Amino acid sequence: MDLLELKDRINGLSAKIRELKCHIDTEEGTKATFINPFLNLLGYDTTDPRIVVFEYTADVGLKKGEKVDYAIKRDNEVIMLIEAKKVGCELDRNKSNQLLRYFNVTPTARIAILTNGIRYEFYSDLDKNNIMDEKPFMIFDFENIEDALIPELQKLANDSFNIDTALSAAQGLKHLRQIKQIIKNEVQNPSENFIKFFVSQIWEGAIRSSVIEDFKPKVKAAFNQYLNEEIVSRVQNITRDNPLSNDTSIHNEELNENIIEDNSNLIETTKEELEAFMIVKSILRQIIPVDKIFIRDKQSYCGVLYEDNNRKPLCRFYFNSDRVKYISTFDEERKEIKHKIECLDDIYNLSDELIKSANLYL
Repeated sequence: MDLLELKDRINGLSAKIRELKCHIDTEEGTKATFINPFLNLLGYDTTDPRIVVFEYTADVGLKKGEKVDYAIKRDNEVIMLIEAKKVGCELDRNKSNQLLRYFNVTPTARIAILTNGIRYEFYSDLDKNNIMDEKPFMIFDFENIEDALIPELQKLANDSFNIDTALSAAQGLKHLRQIKQIIKNEVQNPSENFIKFFVSQIWEGAIRSSVIEDFKPKVKAAFNQYLNEEIVSRVQNITRDNPLSNDTSIHNEELNENIIEDNSNLIETTKEELEAFMIVKSILRQIIPVDKIFIRDKQSYCGVLYEDNNRKPLCRFYFNSDRVKYISTFDEERKEIKHKIECLDDIYNLSDELIKSANLYL
């Protein structure tokens, strides 16, 4: 299976999960509806007991008859164990400890998966042979798909699985996750050594504790600004090189609203904005199911989105001023058009414009 085909299958299963997860409330339902299709898309035929064994017996010490939900076999040897929980179940330490017990008594298994049908935590024994690691080397979430992980998932597929390649990739992913976590921690709360690294290159005096404290917010702010500028620069390059992109203004505005901010706690959706949202839903419900219309508040405006997608704005409320209020819609080229309103009832006068905005995505 090539990478594009795998990506398409993953996106298809992701859509299915979003649609059906609210209808599943048991572990068996989770297995049948989400986990079995996941194994099938990786090439493990769940109807072939030579490949996928349900309720595999993994006796632990004096406990007999202990069963793990799935065992994946190759050449009649177990290569993976999977412990399943129902949708919505938190995958905490108790759940991973249960999987650990099964893994530690199944020496041929080198990969263990803990899942609730949406989130898949992949473990191995990278630290100590036949002892499952405390932390997963990869987490794949169908509600927040990371495209960079799809090639790593492909290495675990039936037609390409090789234990040495899989373990080498797992080690690399583990180190990558650890480094990313260190970077995240340092950006959010710079350590003294981290601050000293930069201060030593621009400060000529002695680096006392008072200097460290003075530079700590500066280092944090510098990193955030650099990341924001890099994101904006890359998106501008992409949109500039793409002649088919007609909604760059929408994209860049949304980008600037969603890059790293320390003021997100200042956003408060007002009663007036919620009432306006209800009016817009009542207008658009004739062409769009109401469960596809979402509100998302920003510092400069309150947006109404189709399918909760920033790239699909239906309208925006500019109600922050006490003096004048606007509601904006979008034309065929996705350019924003502002309409001044005196009261919320004036939104009904914009029904045709709102429907035109919605038809952009239908």
